[in-house]
Amino acid sequence: GSLLAVELEPFLRGEAPPVTALFVPTPTRSMDGMSATKNFLLLDVLDDVKSSILMYRYDADAKAWVKVEGATPASGDAKPGIATYSFWAEDSKASDLFWLTSSSYNVPTTLFLADAAAGVLSPSDAQAQKVRSLPHF
Repeated sequence: GSLLAVELEPFLRGEAPPVTALFVPTPTRSMDGMSATKNFLLLDVLDDVKSSILMYRYDADAKAWVKVEGATPASGDAKPGIATYSFWAEDSKASDLFWLTSSSYNVPTTLFLADAAAGVLSPSDAQAQKVRSLPHF
């Protein structure tokens, strides 16, 4: 389904605030999951069964969600678009850090700690901290 956003206070007062569509599926595109950090919303999107990450930040001054461009990660040595990603916030109330796992046919499953505030959504980014890679002997 779609992911919609509305301002909470007017909605709770019974008003009809503007609705923003953050994600709308297509015949080839679906949302597989999402996670929120302190200031960002991360969406796991499958497009023709290829995993990608969309990232949004709420701009309080404009009262609007802003899509962060270039938020699709690359997977180390994997060809772009072949890897599968999973992610979850480390502490959604305190920071923008999140755990990211990346796995593909030619790169083992690897766990990273990344910072959405620094624009880090790529395991190949020097700022993404590699925590562990499988197989682990």
